[in-house]
Amino acid sequence: MIGSPIGTVLQSLGPDPAGEGAPTAPTIEVVNDGTGTSFTVTVTGSDEGSTNTIYYWTDDDDAPVEGLSRTGDGEKQQTGLSGDTWYGLFVVSAAGGYNQVATKPAGIYVTDGSAAAAGPISLPLDHLRTLVAASSTFQAWVGATGETEAQRIASAKEHVYVAALPAPIAAKRPFALVAHGDAWQREADTGGAGHSYLRTGNLYLGFEANVAEANQVAGSEGAAFLAFGNEVGNTIADMEVLSGTGSYLNVTRISEYVRPRRAHPDEAGNAGVYYEAAYTIDWGP
Repeated sequence: MIGSPIGTVLQSLGPDPAGEGAPTAPTIEVVNDGTGTSFTVTVTGSDEGSTNTIYYWTDDDDAPVEGLSRTGDGEKQQTGLSGDTWYGLFVVSAAGGYNQVATKPAGIYVTDGSAAAAGPISLPLDHLRTLVAASSTFQAWVGATGETEAQRIASAKEHVYVAALPAPIAAKRPFALVAHGDAWQREADTGGAGHSYLRTGNLYLGFEANVAEANQVAGSEGAAFLAFGNEVGNTIADMEVLSGTGSYLNVTRISEYVRPRRAHPDEAGNAGVYYEAAYTIDWGP
């Protein structure tokens, strides 16, 4: 695992690190393309004529990989990646022999978007995933990006996993996980031919978030709990407002399944120090 990916790259670029005369630090946004092998980075605020190079890595890499470049602002697709993999990345802007790192590194989960939800088994899960991602609280919590609401929802959905989590879990937090619960029904509304079915069921919704280092010291348990509880509670409050409107899942009841709790040291291990909570989400017409 890389200790300081940005420092590693800047040291390798030679004797002209960022300093007086360095180009402007650009801002970057990244989205999963849905191809399973690429992501697209949008660069803004860089100097005209500067060369903006993508550097990316996975948790298995010893050093960042130098990726593709573009001149000035705009989009650049980074291809040749592995699917179902979490990538960290940043952009180095170069001009006149000087280098400058983008204002903020980013992360993206590269996955194949062709496996779209369809039918009465998968759609409720996808609808819950969208409902969570539409929460402005959740969007801010996970650092969702985008100029439009649709873009922010799509960005936030990358932090709402379905059925299982890709490893390593600690690098994915904060996140939500949706899965099927223990109830799923289709009940005929009338007898005889030509009747329709009322669809109801329940789903699992879990949250996890790492505990900030400042809240890992003795006496900070209350602050750690509130930091996690505020985010989860306000996300659920946002879901209550959106539920049943437009195309959002109609939630009829939310019940606590696993109380908000700090992971026991024996459970955490290499997974880090984190809080978790889970809820049963009843849905229906």
